This record gives sequence, C-alpha cells and structure tokens, in this order.
Amino acid sequence: LDSAYAATVEEALGTLRPARAAAWCGVLPQRELHLAMRAAVAVLNTSEAEGMCNSILEAFAVGTPVLARRNAGNASLVTHGESGLLFTTPDAAVALAQSLLDDRMLAGRLAHCARGVVARGHSEAAERAAYAEVLRRAELGGAPAGS
Repeated sequence: LDSAYAATVEEALGTLRPARAAAWCGVLPQRELHLAMRAAVAVLNTSEAEGMCNSILEAFAVGTPVLARRNAGNASLVTHGESGLLFTTPDAAVALAQSLLDDRMLAGRLAHCARGVVARGHSEAAERAAYAEVLRRAELGGAPAGS
C-alpha cells in the first residue's frame, strides 16, 4: 500500500463528523479483515477502474453491503439495488450510504442477494473448478471441456 496515499486517506477521515462515519483499518490479516467487514455498515470501493474486486467478493461472502463506484469490474459483480449499490459521483455515494443507514432492511436484502452471488459463481469450489479448467485448457492448447 502506498504510504503517501494512506496518509492522505487517514487525514481526510480525520475531518469527518461524526468521527465514526468511516474507519481506516490499514492492512489487516484476513481473519481480522472479515471481522471488521462484518462490523461495518458497508464496504466502500472508490476505484475508478477495477478488475474483479476481491474485497467486494469478501464483503459479499461475509454479508456486508457493498457501496462501489460504477466501473466495469465493479459492475460485473454488483447489480445496483440487488447485490449492492453503485455510484458515479461523491454526492451519489453519500446519498446511497445514507440510505443504508436509514433502511436496515435494504442492507439485509443486499447482503442476502450478495451471498447468493458468491454461492453461485464465486465459492471456493467454483473458483477451484474454474482454475482447474484454465489449467486443463492450457495443457490441451486451449480446447474447451468436452473436446
């Protein structure tokens, strides 16, 4: 993690009122990360560009709602209003975060749907099978299964 960027984020968080509105946890071991995610109202992803975001999948798996900037990678995982919330502007992010605070049933629905996303396509078994298929194709020169 870039230390200058981390310092900028920590400084910005220090100006929030109330001070508990957001937290900077730094780099955490996975177990501690998942405990922090479970305790959060939401996991926020502000990346302008993203591949398949592991932190979104982890939040889905532990049942914490996701609030993410709309980009190709995030939108490939998050269906707005179903498995999470997507925003394009800072003002929209604030409004959506407030909706999560105001409507705990919304948060529950998002978390339930998100867990289904993980179970259907990103479980440990599904990931293992996908990697095995990649390796099998590489071994066979790219031929799909059943060829």
